[in-house]
Amino acid sequence: HSYKSPYKFLHTVVDWVNKLFKFPLVHLLQRLKLGDQEAVKELREIAFEFSHASGGLFFGVIGALDGLCIKIKCPSMSEVLDPGNYFCRKNFHALNVQAVCDKQKRFLWVSPGHQGCSHHSTAFAGTELYQLLYECEKELRQLGMFIVGDSAYPLSPFLQVPFPDA
Repeated sequence: HSYKSPYKFLHTVVDWVNKLFKFPLVHLLQRLKLGDQEAVKELREIAFEFSHASGGLFFGVIGALDGLCIKIKCPSMSEVLDPGNYFCRKNFHALNVQAVCDKQKRFLWVSPGHQGCSHHSTAFAGTELYQLLYECEKELRQLGMFIVGDSAYPLSPFLQVPFPDA
């Protein structure tokens, strides 16, 4: 194998990670959809950690979302259809990784399979977690729970972001 091999296998590896790893947030939301009260309890425990750390100001936070551009070597045309799509706004080739962590900085969910040119909000909107949050919107609203993100993401009922020019 050469240094080019990772590009050839990237999507296979990402699919493998997404299928085999049971990210806690996805699992909790799937159980919430089914009305599992134990899932509500576990989500409240996550929210309590954020609330406690903020002196009670941020109650209901069940995760902090952010994106990160991971620098990679430029893929060739034989490895990917359009290598230019891996060039990010920070002027290097990258993968756009989306992740949600709890207050203890433990990963609750990760999605590493986006091209570097993807805006964080676009990359997040194309994930299973986004769809699941959308499907659980009513339950989350009733519980007063949401995730938080920075200004790269749009405001939604399940995603709170800063006010413009905050």
